[in-house]
Amino acid sequence: MARIPAAVNLQISSSQRLDTNLEKGRLKEMLQQQEDRAADMRQDTERKLAELRTQIEASKLDSIKYNLASLVSMCSLGLLAIRFLTQ
Repeated sequence: MARIPAAVNLQISSSQRLDTNLEKGRLKEMLQQQEDRAADMRQDTERKLAELRTQIEASKLDSIKYNLASLVSMCSLGLLAIRFLTQ
């Protein structure tokens, strides 16, 4: 079996280390990109959720306003009817 000279062995391991470091750098970069996308998605989801909550609150307030107006109108009509019936 032929022996590989130490200088060639050192070059191979240097090349392997370089490849490993490059790959590690690429993986870190990909992970950072995924984390950035996930953070953007979280922010977008939170923003949409806040908009929906605002719309729900506005709908609730509108419903309360219209129901209260209906109740006041019915009471007014009832009082008007009582007034005409008692005269």
